[in-house]
Amino acid sequence: MLWGHRQHRLEPRIAWRRLRRAAWLRSTIPHLVVLLLVATVGLLGVLTPIEHALMDLRFGLAGRSASGNIVIVEIDHKSLQELSVWPWPRSYHAEILDRLTAAGAQGIAFDVDFSAQSTPPADAALAAAIADAQPRVVLPVFKQYTSPSRNPDDVRFTGPLPQLTPGARLASVNLQPGADGLIRLYGLGEQWDGQTFPAMAAALAPPTPPRAAAFYLDYGIAIDSVPHYSYVDVLKGRVDPTVFAGKQVIIGATSVELGDHFAVPLYRTWPGVALQALAFESIAQDRMLLRSSPALTWLLAALLAVVVGPRFSRWRRPLGLVVVLGGAVALFGISAVVQAWLPLSLDTAAWMLVLALSYVATLVLDFDRLAKRMFRKGMALMQRNAMMRSLLEDSFDGIVIAGDNGRVELVNPAAAALLGADADTLVGRDAETLFEAAADAAPSDHENNGRPALRTTRLRRPDGGFLPVEFVVCRSVIRQGRHRLERRDSLRTVTIYTFRDIAERQRAEAAQREALAAAVAANRAKTEFIANMGHELRTPLNAIIGFSEIIKEQMFGAVGHEHYIAYAADIHKSGTRLLTTINGVLEMARIEGGRYQLEETAVDLGDIVDDAMGAVADAAGQKTLSIERRIHPDLPPLRADARALRQVLVSLLSNAVKFTGPGGKVAIEGAVDAAGHCLVSVADTGIGMSEDQLGGVVRPFHQADSSLARKYEGSGLGLSLAAGLMSLHGGSLDIASRPGSGTTVTLRFPAERLLAA
Repeated sequence: MLWGHRQHRLEPRIAWRRLRRAAWLRSTIPHLVVLLLVATVGLLGVLTPIEHALMDLRFGLAGRSASGNIVIVEIDHKSLQELSVWPWPRSYHAEILDRLTAAGAQGIAFDVDFSAQSTPPADAALAAAIADAQPRVVLPVFKQYTSPSRNPDDVRFTGPLPQLTPGARLASVNLQPGADGLIRLYGLGEQWDGQTFPAMAAALAPPTPPRAAAFYLDYGIAIDSVPHYSYVDVLKGRVDPTVFAGKQVIIGATSVELGDHFAVPLYRTWPGVALQALAFESIAQDRMLLRSSPALTWLLAALLAVVVGPRFSRWRRPLGLVVVLGGAVALFGISAVVQAWLPLSLDTAAWMLVLALSYVATLVLDFDRLAKRMFRKGMALMQRNAMMRSLLEDSFDGIVIAGDNGRVELVNPAAAALLGADADTLVGRDAETLFEAAADAAPSDHENNGRPALRTTRLRRPDGGFLPVEFVVCRSVIRQGRHRLERRDSLRTVTIYTFRDIAERQRAEAAQREALAAAVAANRAKTEFIANMGHELRTPLNAIIGFSEIIKEQMFGAVGHEHYIAYAADIHKSGTRLLTTINGVLEMARIEGGRYQLEETAVDLGDIVDDAMGAVADAAGQKTLSIERRIHPDLPPLRADARALRQVLVSLLSNAVKFTGPGGKVAIEGAVDAAGHCLVSVADTGIGMSEDQLGGVVRPFHQADSSLARKYEGSGLGLSLAAGLMSLHGGSLDIASRPGSGTTVTLRFPAERLLAA
């Protein structure tokens, strides 16, 4: 019984696993077909050109310099011009070989054909030079075809003259282009008559255990970084011989006239001697590139097909496309990093193709699902149409739809209520007759950013009255349906009128306009009152100040009692203070009203500072304060209103003196900062301000201590006037302060206000 119970519980699990296995197999089979297709394409050699193109692209991304161990001596156009005879006498080669040997060259290779005889003395001179330089000299052997058909049986090797070979090493200089006509592979040796000739680069490079008979040249090595000198310059001793000491030297033709050029990747053509130098650098820098093994390529391709392929059906199509593109970029990036660090070129074309074709296979398999989805969407569309009709009938806005002929076809209940008529009686009427301004409200004539513009008009109601409404007119084109039962063969256009009652809103807007007009009038009256008050108060104040000054100064003789003099001084002080306050109010009113006009001139900041310091000198002296002047002597003139600038500085200095205790210090500085702005700062060692107080000090009439028994007098207009005047100059006023640590006020004038010295 127990075994039967366990088996009964395991059967659903086993069935579920079988279902999952079957589902996985169904989802994997298409991608296995993709893998088989890519493998077939790879066996046919179609992927090789793609791999070469990717390898060339990686060469362009990972460049490196030459090792500096090889030098090219070029048989260039300059040499052909100066040494006018070609082929040159072999005495030239003997002489240049002697020079290179004397310079201490480690190896000297000729990429020059010495198979034909020249003059006996010249051949003898070259043979002697080779014998003196042994075993440094490397002479070339060439593999040539004796027939145009290039059959393997027609291959012949051509070597140097027998009298030149003693004491020299022989090396192959043959370069075989690939199927695309480009030199990519470099063989390490050639077989001929049972003898193996090393390649010229292998003969010059340090001994390296070969990993293969041929390798891919690393075109990421900059051939321009290999030192190269003209043959004629070396021959005539115009090159410092120390550049050849301990180096491998290869001599060959680079001139186009001699024809020793080959098509290469990344660049159009290279001379054969440059390719030999590149092969040497590839060996010397351990950059003998090999392609990854086919086993690795197809193993990873199979993993991508089995693991990633089935997941495309679970991901959304944009995500799948991102995976394909991102995977291709990631694979290329990995291969680029590997190729940059190791002499290995990863074959990634098969991997990228598997990803792409798996994604395409998923799209093809989705067509059947898409058909079912379209059917479900059709049913959903029918439900949506029913919902839209319900929304139309329940809409708060009035909606009227007219056909091609301009006659009303549909009226919702809200529109019928606003029009004051039954919906059935409105159907069939000319829609434009319902609106007073509908005739000139064509949809194409009134648009805002591609959307129909709102317009206002009046509705004619049956009782003869009018109702103000806001309405929009838009036109919709109904295309032919794709259903097999569709019989229409032309487009159908409908015009939709949407409108709402705005009577209440218009009344609110009218009330708002009236309130705004009243506020503007009140503000104008306030400004006029301030101006009139200033005129009325200024005249008697001038008289008070003048007469009190006559008494205070005893201009017409001595006053009988000394109290009269003190009272006169108080009258003068109070009148002056009141006049200053009124002038400040008027100045602030002019600034806020935009009526303050700057009278700009070239101002010497030092003179203005001296004038301002003189204005507060008495007050500073009474408190035994020191005022330090730190104006840069080379400060250029400032384009500003001199009177306004003096008023700002006097206000700042007065505040500094007022809020600094006896024996304190006040400093005024002026300089130009790194950005070219003119900075003027007034710093004191006074009582300072807290963060809360700093927020409102530039507001008119603001007092940090607003009680009637406050310790410091003043109207609170100084800093607000200074800030307003700085704003008119396009500048700014910044305040930094801490309680008990003093206050620093910085004026910043823009750079364009500084004039050239």
